Amino acid sequence: MTEDNMMEVLSFRWSGRFGHFRRAEANRHGLTYPLPPRTAILGLLGAVLGLEKDAPQEVLRGILLSWSGPVPRRFWHRVKLRKDPPSPLPRRMTPKAVREKTGAEVATLMNFEIMWKPFFRVDLALPGNPDLFSDLLRRFEEELYHFTPCLGLSELTAGLEFLGTAPATALPEGTHEVEGCMPQGSVRLLPARDPLSLQLVRLPFAVDGKRRFIHRPYLIETRGAPVAVETKDAVAVGERILILQ
Repeated sequence: MTEDNMMEVLSFRWSGRFGHFRRAEANRHGLTYPLPPRTAILGLLGAVLGLEKDAPQEVLRGILLSWSGPVPRRFWHRVKLRKDPPSPLPRRMTPKAVREKTGAEVATLMNFEIMWKPFFRVDLALPGNPDLFSDLLRRFEEELYHFTPCLGLSELTAGLEFLGTAPATALPEGTHEVEGCMPQGSVRLLPARDPLSLQLVRLPFAVDGKRRFIHRPYLIETRGAPVAVETKDAVAVGERILILQ
Protein backbone atom coordinates (compact mmCIF):
# COMPACT_ATOMS: atom_id res chain seq x y z
CA MET A 1 0.00 0.00 0.00
CA THR A 2 1.43 3.37 -1.04
CA GLU A 3 0.26 6.94 -0.72
CA ASP A 4 -1.09 6.68 -4.28
CA ASN A 5 -3.48 3.87 -3.40
CA MET A 6 -4.17 4.73 0.24
CA MET A 7 -7.36 3.03 1.38
CA GLU A 8 -10.14 4.72 3.29
CA VAL A 9 -11.74 2.53 5.94
CA LEU A 10 -15.38 2.78 7.04
CA SER A 11 -16.17 1.60 10.58
CA PHE A 12 -19.50 0.75 12.19
CA ARG A 13 -20.89 -1.00 15.25
CA TRP A 14 -23.26 -3.94 14.70
CA SER A 15 -25.36 -4.91 17.72
CA GLY A 16 -28.69 -6.27 18.87
CA ARG A 17 -30.49 -8.17 21.59
CA PHE A 18 -30.10 -11.60 19.99
CA GLY A 19 -27.92 -13.12 17.26
CA HIS A 20 -27.34 -16.44 15.54
CA PHE A 21 -24.87 -17.41 12.80
CA ARG A 22 -25.51 -21.05 12.12
CA ARG A 23 -22.52 -23.35 11.72
CA ALA A 24 -22.20 -25.09 8.38
CA GLU A 25 -21.96 -28.51 10.06
CA ALA A 26 -25.01 -28.01 12.31
CA ASN A 27 -27.95 -30.38 11.78
CA ARG A 28 -31.07 -30.53 13.93
CA HIS A 29 -29.35 -28.56 16.68
CA GLY A 30 -28.59 -25.05 15.42
CA LEU A 31 -25.12 -24.30 16.76
CA THR A 32 -23.85 -20.78 16.16
CA TYR A 33 -20.37 -19.57 15.27
CA PRO A 34 -18.80 -17.58 18.15
CA LEU A 35 -18.44 -14.50 15.91
CA PRO A 36 -20.07 -13.59 12.59
CA PRO A 37 -18.26 -15.10 9.58
CA ARG A 38 -17.10 -12.94 6.70
CA THR A 39 -19.96 -14.22 4.53
CA ALA A 40 -22.52 -12.95 7.07
CA ILE A 41 -20.97 -9.47 6.97
CA LEU A 42 -21.24 -9.49 3.17
CA GLY A 43 -24.91 -10.43 3.58
CA LEU A 44 -25.44 -7.52 5.96
CA LEU A 45 -23.84 -5.09 3.51
CA GLY A 46 -26.02 -6.55 0.77
CA ALA A 47 -29.08 -5.77 2.90
CA VAL A 48 -27.88 -2.19 3.36
CA LEU A 49 -27.41 -1.81 -0.42
CA GLY A 50 -30.59 -3.70 -1.38
CA LEU A 51 -28.83 -6.56 -3.20
CA GLU A 52 -30.36 -9.96 -3.90
CA LYS A 53 -29.39 -12.88 -1.66
CA ASP A 54 -26.31 -14.15 -3.54
CA ALA A 55 -25.33 -10.85 -5.21
CA PRO A 56 -22.98 -9.47 -2.48
CA GLN A 57 -20.35 -12.10 -3.30
CA GLU A 58 -20.02 -10.62 -6.80
CA VAL A 59 -20.87 -6.95 -6.24
CA LEU A 60 -18.54 -6.68 -3.22
CA ARG A 61 -15.76 -8.76 -4.74
CA GLY A 62 -12.44 -7.36 -3.55
CA ILE A 63 -13.81 -5.92 -0.30
CA LEU A 64 -11.40 -5.99 2.66
CA LEU A 65 -12.85 -6.59 6.12
CA SER A 66 -11.85 -6.73 9.75
CA TRP A 67 -14.30 -7.53 12.56
CA SER A 68 -13.83 -7.68 16.29
CA GLY A 69 -15.67 -7.95 19.57
CA PRO A 70 -16.04 -10.26 22.56
CA VAL A 71 -17.62 -13.68 22.06
CA PRO A 72 -21.18 -13.20 23.36
CA ARG A 73 -22.79 -15.31 26.03
CA ARG A 74 -25.16 -17.90 24.55
CA PHE A 75 -28.28 -19.83 25.55
CA TRP A 76 -30.49 -22.48 23.95
CA HIS A 77 -33.95 -21.72 22.63
CA ARG A 78 -36.49 -24.10 21.09
CA VAL A 79 -37.99 -22.75 17.86
CA LYS A 80 -40.97 -23.90 15.83
CA LEU A 81 -40.09 -23.71 12.14
CA ARG A 82 -43.10 -23.79 9.84
CA LYS A 83 -42.90 -25.90 6.69
CA ASP A 84 -46.23 -24.61 5.38
CA PRO A 85 -47.65 -21.09 5.69
CA PRO A 86 -50.15 -20.60 8.53
CA SER A 87 -53.82 -21.18 7.83
CA PRO A 88 -55.74 -18.10 6.65
CA LEU A 89 -57.85 -16.26 9.19
CA PRO A 90 -61.64 -16.33 8.79
CA ARG A 91 -63.32 -13.19 7.48
CA ARG A 92 -65.31 -12.82 10.68
CA MET A 93 -63.50 -13.28 13.98
CA THR A 94 -65.49 -14.94 16.77
CA PRO A 95 -64.30 -16.77 19.90
CA LYS A 96 -65.27 -20.06 18.24
CA ALA A 97 -63.38 -19.26 15.05
CA VAL A 98 -60.24 -18.39 17.00
CA ARG A 99 -60.34 -21.75 18.82
CA GLU A 100 -60.91 -23.81 15.69
CA LYS A 101 -58.10 -24.77 13.35
CA THR A 102 -58.77 -24.63 9.65
CA GLY A 103 -55.96 -27.02 8.76
CA ALA A 104 -53.24 -29.21 10.19
CA GLU A 105 -50.08 -27.29 10.95
CA VAL A 106 -46.83 -28.74 9.60
CA ALA A 107 -43.85 -27.55 11.62
CA THR A 108 -40.56 -28.75 13.07
CA LEU A 109 -39.24 -28.05 16.55
CA MET A 110 -35.50 -27.20 16.54
CA ASN A 111 -33.02 -26.15 19.18
CA PHE A 112 -31.10 -22.98 18.38
CA GLU A 113 -28.06 -21.60 20.19
CA ILE A 114 -28.73 -17.87 20.55
CA MET A 115 -26.23 -15.09 21.26
CA TRP A 116 -27.23 -12.75 24.07
CA LYS A 117 -26.67 -9.03 23.41
CA PRO A 118 -23.95 -9.42 20.74
CA PHE A 119 -22.00 -6.39 19.56
CA PHE A 120 -19.24 -6.27 16.99
CA ARG A 121 -17.14 -3.62 15.28
CA VAL A 122 -16.70 -3.95 11.53
CA ASP A 123 -14.08 -2.11 9.45
CA LEU A 124 -14.23 -2.25 5.66
CA ALA A 125 -12.38 -0.95 2.63
CA LEU A 126 -13.22 -1.15 -1.06
CA PRO A 127 -9.98 -0.48 -2.93
CA GLY A 128 -10.58 0.24 -6.59
CA ASN A 129 -14.33 0.90 -6.18
CA PRO A 130 -14.77 4.46 -4.88
CA ASP A 131 -18.35 4.82 -6.14
CA LEU A 132 -19.61 1.81 -4.20
CA PHE A 133 -17.65 2.91 -1.13
CA SER A 134 -19.28 6.36 -1.36
CA ASP A 135 -22.71 4.75 -1.63
CA LEU A 136 -22.08 2.64 1.48
CA LEU A 137 -20.73 5.66 3.35
CA ARG A 138 -23.81 7.72 2.51
CA ARG A 139 -26.16 4.93 3.58
CA PHE A 140 -24.40 4.47 6.94
CA GLU A 141 -24.24 8.20 7.61
CA GLU A 142 -27.93 8.76 6.81
CA GLU A 143 -29.20 5.31 7.97
CA LEU A 144 -30.64 4.60 4.52
CA TYR A 145 -30.76 0.81 4.75
CA HIS A 146 -32.69 -0.92 1.96
CA PHE A 147 -33.59 -3.96 4.09
CA THR A 148 -33.79 -4.17 7.88
CA PRO A 149 -30.36 -5.18 9.29
CA CYS A 150 -30.29 -8.42 11.28
CA LEU A 151 -27.85 -10.57 13.23
CA GLY A 152 -27.89 -13.80 11.24
CA LEU A 153 -31.59 -14.67 11.21
CA SER A 154 -34.07 -12.23 9.68
CA GLU A 155 -36.13 -12.31 12.91
CA LEU A 156 -33.15 -11.07 14.96
CA THR A 157 -33.12 -7.39 14.07
CA ALA A 158 -29.96 -5.36 14.60
CA GLY A 159 -28.82 -1.78 14.99
CA LEU A 160 -25.98 -0.21 12.97
CA GLU A 161 -24.03 2.73 14.38
CA PHE A 162 -21.73 4.61 12.01
CA LEU A 163 -18.39 5.25 13.73
CA GLY A 164 -16.53 7.21 11.04
CA THR A 165 -13.82 6.79 8.43
CA ALA A 166 -10.03 6.83 8.58
CA PRO A 167 -7.15 6.08 6.22
CA ALA A 168 -5.41 2.71 6.47
CA THR A 169 -1.61 2.80 6.59
CA ALA A 170 0.35 -0.36 5.84
CA LEU A 171 2.78 -1.31 8.61
CA PRO A 172 6.17 -2.98 8.10
CA GLU A 173 6.56 -6.67 8.88
CA GLY A 174 7.18 -7.16 12.56
CA THR A 175 5.49 -7.36 15.96
CA HIS A 176 2.11 -5.69 16.31
CA GLU A 177 -0.84 -5.67 18.74
CA VAL A 178 -3.63 -6.75 16.39
CA GLU A 179 -7.38 -6.52 17.06
CA GLY A 180 -10.12 -8.71 15.62
CA CYS A 181 -10.25 -12.04 13.80
CA MET A 182 -6.79 -13.01 12.54
CA PRO A 183 -6.25 -15.51 9.70
CA GLN A 184 -4.14 -18.26 11.24
CA GLY A 185 -1.74 -18.34 8.30
CA SER A 186 -1.02 -14.60 8.51
CA VAL A 187 0.26 -14.39 12.09
CA ARG A 188 2.69 -15.97 14.50
CA LEU A 189 1.78 -15.77 18.17
CA LEU A 190 4.21 -14.26 20.66
CA PRO A 191 4.41 -14.51 24.45
CA ALA A 192 1.79 -12.24 25.99
CA ARG A 193 2.31 -9.87 28.91
CA ASP A 194 -1.26 -10.43 30.11
CA PRO A 195 -3.35 -13.63 30.10
CA LEU A 196 -5.18 -14.24 26.83
CA SER A 197 -8.24 -16.30 25.97
CA LEU A 198 -7.59 -17.55 22.43
CA GLN A 199 -9.80 -19.75 20.29
CA LEU A 200 -9.09 -21.32 16.89
CA VAL A 201 -12.21 -21.57 14.73
CA ARG A 202 -12.96 -22.30 11.07
CA LEU A 203 -15.26 -19.66 9.58
CA PRO A 204 -16.81 -19.34 6.11
CA PHE A 205 -14.71 -16.88 4.09
CA ALA A 206 -16.52 -16.87 0.74
CA VAL A 207 -19.31 -18.64 -1.15
CA ASP A 208 -19.89 -19.08 -4.88
CA GLY A 209 -23.08 -18.98 -6.94
CA LYS A 210 -23.71 -22.69 -6.28
CA ARG A 211 -23.65 -22.13 -2.49
CA ARG A 212 -20.27 -23.81 -2.06
CA PHE A 213 -18.45 -22.33 0.91
CA ILE A 214 -14.73 -21.75 1.37
CA HIS A 215 -13.63 -21.95 5.01
CA ARG A 216 -10.51 -20.54 6.63
CA PRO A 217 -9.05 -20.95 10.14
CA TYR A 218 -9.03 -17.85 12.36
CA LEU A 219 -7.58 -16.99 15.74
CA ILE A 220 -9.84 -14.92 17.97
CA GLU A 221 -9.38 -13.45 21.43
CA THR A 222 -12.70 -14.27 23.07
CA ARG A 223 -12.82 -11.02 25.09
CA GLY A 224 -11.93 -8.86 22.09
CA ALA A 225 -8.50 -7.89 23.43
CA PRO A 226 -5.60 -7.14 21.03
CA VAL A 227 -3.01 -9.88 20.58
CA ALA A 228 0.75 -9.50 20.05
CA VAL A 229 1.73 -11.30 16.83
CA GLU A 230 4.35 -11.23 14.13
CA THR A 231 2.78 -10.44 10.78
CA LYS A 232 3.41 -8.71 7.46
CA ASP A 233 -0.29 -7.94 6.87
CA ALA A 234 -1.01 -5.38 9.61
CA VAL A 235 -2.46 -1.95 8.84
CA ALA A 236 -2.98 1.02 11.14
CA VAL A 237 -6.46 2.56 11.13
CA GLY A 238 -6.40 5.50 13.49
CA GLU A 239 -5.00 4.18 16.77
CA ARG A 240 -6.04 0.58 16.03
CA ILE A 241 -4.04 -2.13 14.25
CA LEU A 242 -6.00 -4.57 12.08
CA ILE A 243 -5.61 -7.22 9.42
CA LEU A 244 -7.94 -6.42 6.53
CA GLN A 245 -8.86 -9.57 4.57
